[in-house]
Amino acid sequence: MTGTEFEAGMRRLGLSQAALARTLGVHRNTIAERCKADEVDPLFRAAMIGLLAEEAAALLVDAVGQADSDTAKKSK
Repeated sequence: MTGTEFEAGMRRLGLSQAALARTLGVHRNTIAERCKADEVDPLFRAAMIGLLAEEAAALLVDAVGQADSDTAKKSK
C-alpha cells in the first residue's frame, strides 16, 4: 500500500490525520509520514485494512437489516 492509498483509505473513513492518529494511538506526524511513504509500514497497512473492513461490515449489516425490513413491509 502506498502513502496515497493509505490517505485514500483515511478519507474513505472520513478521518483526518489527527483523528486517525487518535484511533491508532500515535502522533499525527506519524500519520502524515505514512501518507507520504512510497510503501506504508505493514502494521499501519494492516490497521487501515482492518478499519476499512470494519466499516464495510457495518454497511453490510445495515443493508441486511434494511432488506429484512423491506421484506417484512411487503409481507404485511
